[in-house]
Amino acid sequence: MRDLTHNAKCLDSSSATKVHIGMDEACLAIYNTDASKTIELWGQTEECFKCNFMPYATVGPNGTASMVVNTTYSTLLSTTFNQAHLHGFKAHFKESGYYSLFLNETNYHITETHHHTAIYLPLLYAFIFYSMLFFVWQFAWFLRNRMDSGGDSSEASPILATSTRNSRSYGGTSVGNTADAIKSDTSNSPNGYHDTSPATTAAPAAATATETGITSLPETATGEEVATKRMDKRLKSLDVFRGITIFLMIFVNYGGGKYYFFRHSPWNGLTIADLVFPWFMWIMGVSTVFSFRSQLRKSVPRHVLVLRVIKRSVILFGLGLLVNGISNSNTETFRIPGVLQRFAICYLLTATLEALFMSVSEDDHLIERWGGWFSFRDIIMSWLQWSIVIGLVSIHTVITFVLPIPDCPRGYIGPGGLHDYGTHSNCTGGVAAYIDRLFFTSDHMYSGSTARSVYQNQLGHDPEGLLGILTSMLMVQFGVAAGRILITYDSHKQRILRLLVWAATSGLVGAILCNFDKEIGVVPVNKNLWSLSYVLVTACFGLVLFCFIYVLVDWKEVWSGNPARYAGLNSILLYVGHEITKGVFPFGWTPGGSTHGEHLLMNLWGTSLWGVIAYICHRKKLYLSV
Repeated sequence: MRDLTHNAKCLDSSSATKVHIGMDEACLAIYNTDASKTIELWGQTEECFKCNFMPYATVGPNGTASMVVNTTYSTLLSTTFNQAHLHGFKAHFKESGYYSLFLNETNYHITETHHHTAIYLPLLYAFIFYSMLFFVWQFAWFLRNRMDSGGDSSEASPILATSTRNSRSYGGTSVGNTADAIKSDTSNSPNGYHDTSPATTAAPAAATATETGITSLPETATGEEVATKRMDKRLKSLDVFRGITIFLMIFVNYGGGKYYFFRHSPWNGLTIADLVFPWFMWIMGVSTVFSFRSQLRKSVPRHVLVLRVIKRSVILFGLGLLVNGISNSNTETFRIPGVLQRFAICYLLTATLEALFMSVSEDDHLIERWGGWFSFRDIIMSWLQWSIVIGLVSIHTVITFVLPIPDCPRGYIGPGGLHDYGTHSNCTGGVAAYIDRLFFTSDHMYSGSTARSVYQNQLGHDPEGLLGILTSMLMVQFGVAAGRILITYDSHKQRILRLLVWAATSGLVGAILCNFDKEIGVVPVNKNLWSLSYVLVTACFGLVLFCFIYVLVDWKEVWSGNPARYAGLNSILLYVGHEITKGVFPFGWTPGGSTHGEHLLMNLWGTSLWGVIAYICHRKKLYLSV
């Protein structure tokens, strides 16, 4: 993103000829209609919190000036004469628009002299195109299935699921308690279960045959049916959620059409791009529960599970370094932290806790032990893991707000640069960045900053640094809690209700911490620092979205989950592959122009190609496992 304002002229002052302006830019012509006074125009983007106004233009009596302004955020403007304030106002300029600002000592007004570009129309066109593609695909399936079956459309739709809940036969026999009835078909898995977590995707031997070990019954099932009959079934909604997330990640990493809401927030706040990473963490937690429960019930020793966790974590960390090396192989400036590295460390810690302390006690024993507390067994059975994770989050909070750092105020968590009126320009990221500089040195960290375009900070900060690991653990633990709900409770309603309670609780606590505001809360929502409120709010959104998918795919069965499910079954392949091919034809190219529409077309094309690759791999039963 360019600087939010710059002094380049966009009009020839002698002839008022328009000069080309770029994407996310508009032209502002300033006219001083006062015949005797020189007026100064000052401004600052509204996104820049607690920032001094910057000089925009000085316009003499009856004079004119022009400048390029950024259109991403609203702009705060102020006029002065001999350092005396005259006017203060806000304007949100639109891309490619030409605006005239008329000023004098007593009045001002802005007019648009050339209509701006409708930058969001390409999003509407893309939605219409993919909707039409959906209906064409579904209609083609309908015709083919009807011709092949002689009018008996029995083959499952590739997109819309055919509900057969009323005609299923339920496997299983009476086992004396509900826990024993939950079974998992993992005969083809070397580990007894195929873990398909986002960062640790394992390859199913048969794409739709591998089971998660959770079961569901119709809401009308009797108590005896719940106790004695279970439906072995893969949790498709988790694969679908993972697939949606990996598609969103690819689209965002490819550029997201250059729309600001598909970029990471400059500092505080939340955009669509900021949701992807924590959702993958959450999914990893859910998958860990399914995997370990199955293996522990097969009497796999706990130390064997720990060794497998260590092996997988090392492989993930190595893949992360490989991805970093694609963009920079210079050992003097090689970046060590990264996305997969964060996955590896969080998986190592969380999965080790589960491997050591996960309970596989039978339900009847729990009833005898806990009595009325049995309804909360999903929480009680993981009290030790929760205690450790909450302890780590407490350590994160203490370090962030108590540990002193040189030349910076205690507890500073701002972006530095212009923030706080420039008084802490070299304190970007506070103690989190300070620890990373001590541990990695500045040469081996992310040298850029999402805040630079707004706050003009020069100090780098790594968004995948060390301190954020502690709060990332909480995100994974939310996933573990969700997974435990899915394997513990029988009915769809029970699961959805409990997941939504978790969503409401985490969302409310996160909102209170940030004071329901972007900037002024005690703990603002901040992806760069993985703040506590950021984890809580994104967990809330992830839980709500998963519940929505679960209802459509696994409960009501009105959607098969495709094509998102194809990507979810091969997420590690798509993640590493899209990182390697970023900007490489045919996944990307240099657009002939510079409009959102051209970038959106290119980014959707690249993302769709990975969707096709995922589908082909699924048909060929090719899956990349770690």
